[in-house]
Amino acid sequence: MVVGRSAYRAYLASWNELRQARHDLALISAQDEFAKWARLQRKIDAMQASFDQTRKAFSLIIRYGP
Repeated sequence: MVVGRSAYRAYLASWNELRQARHDLALISAQDEFAKWARLQRKIDAMQASFDQTRKAFSLIIRYGP
Protein backbone atom coordinates (compact mmCIF):
# COMPACT_ATOMS: atom_id res chain seq x y z
CA MET A 1 0.00 0.00 0.00
CA VAL A 2 1.25 3.44 -0.88
CA VAL A 3 1.24 6.08 1.82
CA GLY A 4 1.13 9.75 0.87
CA ARG A 5 4.49 11.40 0.68
CA SER A 6 3.31 14.36 2.72
CA ALA A 7 2.26 12.08 5.60
CA TYR A 8 5.59 10.28 5.47
CA ARG A 9 7.54 13.53 5.34
CA ALA A 10 5.61 14.85 8.35
CA TYR A 11 6.39 11.64 10.22
CA LEU A 12 10.11 11.88 9.42
CA ALA A 13 10.23 15.59 10.22
CA SER A 14 8.65 14.96 13.62
CA TRP A 15 11.09 12.15 14.33
CA ASN A 16 14.14 14.20 13.31
CA GLU A 17 13.04 17.21 15.34
CA LEU A 18 12.48 15.05 18.42
CA ARG A 19 15.82 13.31 17.95
CA GLN A 20 17.65 16.65 17.64
CA ALA A 21 15.97 18.03 20.75
CA ARG A 22 16.98 14.93 22.74
CA HIS A 23 20.55 15.38 21.52
CA ASP A 24 20.52 19.03 22.60
CA LEU A 25 19.16 18.03 26.01
CA ALA A 26 22.02 15.59 26.49
CA LEU A 27 24.48 18.45 25.97
CA ILE A 28 22.95 20.57 28.75
CA SER A 29 23.88 20.03 32.38
CA ALA A 30 20.71 19.77 34.46
CA GLN A 31 22.56 20.99 37.54
CA ASP A 32 24.37 23.94 35.98
CA GLU A 33 21.65 25.17 33.61
CA PHE A 34 18.45 23.93 35.18
CA ALA A 35 16.11 26.54 33.67
CA LYS A 36 17.33 25.88 30.14
CA TRP A 37 17.23 22.11 30.72
CA ALA A 38 13.69 22.24 32.16
CA ARG A 39 12.38 24.35 29.26
CA LEU A 40 13.83 21.94 26.73
CA GLN A 41 12.52 18.93 28.67
CA ARG A 42 8.99 20.38 28.61
CA LYS A 43 9.35 21.01 24.89
CA ILE A 44 10.50 17.42 24.35
CA ASP A 45 7.54 16.11 26.35
CA ALA A 46 5.12 18.07 24.15
CA MET A 47 6.93 16.98 20.98
CA GLN A 48 6.83 13.35 22.14
CA ALA A 49 3.07 13.52 22.66
CA SER A 50 2.62 15.05 19.22
CA PHE A 51 4.94 12.47 17.65
CA ASP A 52 3.05 9.63 19.30
CA GLN A 53 -0.18 10.89 17.72
CA THR A 54 1.51 11.22 14.32
CA ARG A 55 3.02 7.75 14.64
CA LYS A 56 -0.33 6.26 15.58
CA ALA A 57 -2.08 7.94 12.65
CA PHE A 58 0.73 6.92 10.30
CA SER A 59 0.59 3.28 11.39
CA LEU A 60 -3.18 3.25 10.88
CA ILE A 61 -2.73 4.62 7.36
CA ILE A 62 -0.25 1.89 6.55
CA ARG A 63 -2.49 -0.86 7.93
CA TYR A 64 -5.90 0.24 6.74
CA GLY A 65 -5.31 2.76 4.00
CA PRO A 66 -6.09 6.47 3.82
